Amino acid sequence: MKYIIPFVSGALLALATFSNVWWVQMIPFVCIAPVFILLKDLEYKYQNLARHIFFGAWLLPVTYWYYSFMPWWLAVLASFGSVLLLANVFHVFSHKAFQKMSFGLKLLIIIIIWSGFTFLRIHLPLLENWWLPHLGYSVWRNSGALQIAIFGGEAALDALVLFFNALVAIAFVRLKRKTAILAPVAIIAVIAIANAVVWAQPLPKIPQVFSLQQMTVGGVDIPAISADIEVLKEKTAAALKNAAPVGGVIVVWPENSIPEELEGFVVQAAAELQTAIVYHKVEVREGAKYKKVVLLNERGDEILFNNKQHIAPDENGAPASSSNQASLYGYTVTAYVCYDMHYPDSVSRLRGADIAFVPINDAAYGYLQKVFHMADVAIHARQAGVSIVSASTNGPTMFISYNGVVRRQLPFGEEGVLYAVGIV
Repeated sequence: MKYIIPFVSGALLALATFSNVWWVQMIPFVCIAPVFILLKDLEYKYQNLARHIFFGAWLLPVTYWYYSFMPWWLAVLASFGSVLLLANVFHVFSHKAFQKMSFGLKLLIIIIIWSGFTFLRIHLPLLENWWLPHLGYSVWRNSGALQIAIFGGEAALDALVLFFNALVAIAFVRLKRKTAILAPVAIIAVIAIANAVVWAQPLPKIPQVFSLQQMTVGGVDIPAISADIEVLKEKTAAALKNAAPVGGVIVVWPENSIPEELEGFVVQAAAELQTAIVYHKVEVREGAKYKKVVLLNERGDEILFNNKQHIAPDENGAPASSSNQASLYGYTVTAYVCYDMHYPDSVSRLRGADIAFVPINDAAYGYLQKVFHMADVAIHARQAGVSIVSASTNGPTMFISYNGVVRRQLPFGEEGVLYAVGIV
C-alpha cells in the first residue's frame, strides 16, 4: 500500500488533467489527502520512492506533449526533472527541522512551498516559459473554485486544492472514520454548490460575434495563401446568412499568418461582407518577423492591432509588446494571439475591455495542449473579468465569459462556426 496509494493518487490527478468534465475534475480536491496521511508516519527509507511515484504518476503522463516540440533528450530532462524537483516539497514530512511540528502545521508549510513555487515559476522571467503543469489544470472546469483565481491566479488554485486535501487528511487523522468521511463529502458539496451559483450568473452583454474553426495552409510560421482567405471569406458569408444578425457583427478567424501582400484580400472581405474581422498577420521589419492580431471594422479600416509578446519555443518570430484597445459597436474590445494567453501578463493586457478575441493554432501539439490552452484562457479571463472568444484551426474554439465559465465550445478537430451569445 505504501506505493500503491501514491501511484493511484497521482494517476487520478493525471486523469483529471486530461479530462474536460467538471465532475471528474472534483477528484483532485480530495485525492492527494491519502498521500499526506501515508507520508505522515511512513518510515524514512520508503518516503523518497513514495513521493517520486506520486509526482511521476501525475506529471509524466501530462507532459507527454513536450516530445512534440522539444528534442527527445530535452523532453526527458524536462518531464523527469519536474518530478525530481517537485518531489522535494514532501521533504517536510522527513526533514529534521520539521519533525517536532504538528501534522497540520506541516501541511500548511507544504501548501505555502508548493503554491509559492507555482507563483514564482509562472512569474519569474527565467522560469515562466517552462511548461510544468500545475494543479489548476486539473480543476479549472469547476467554475466555483475558479473564482479564487482573482487572488493569485494559478498559485491560488494550487493553494485551494491543497487546502481542501489537507482538511480531509486532518479529519481522517484526528476523527473517527465514520465522522471523517463527512469531510470529503462536504468539500465536494461546497464545490458543487459554488459551481451552480457561478453557472447561474447572467450571461455577459457582448457584441454580435462568431468565430471560425477551420484548418488552413497557413499556420504559426507557414504563410497563409490566397485560397485560405477565400475559404475563410466563404465560411464567414455562410455563417452570416445562417445567423441573420441585426447590426454590426464581428468574426474571429484562426491564427494562420496572413502575409502583408495578402492583407488587401482581408480588407476587401470585410468591406464586401460588411462585417468586422479579427485576423492574424506577419509583418517583416528590418529582417525580423513580428506577429500581430488585427481588427478591421465593417469598412475594412484597421481600428486595432496588438503584437504577439510571447514567441513559442519552436516558433520563429520577434516578440513585441502592446496592449491596445478600441471601441466598436458600443463595446471596448481588444485582441491577442494564441501563445500570449498562457502568460499571467495577459491579465493586465485584458483588463478594461468588455471582450477579447484570440486567434489560435494548436494543430501541432495534440489534445492536452488544447485543454491547457482552454484552462489558461479561463483562468486569465476570470482574473481580468473579461469575456473571451477564440477561433482556432482545430481547437480550442470557444466562448468563455468574464467569470471563467466555458459557455460554448466546438469539438476539437471539427470544422465549424461558434456563435457567441451576442448572436441569437
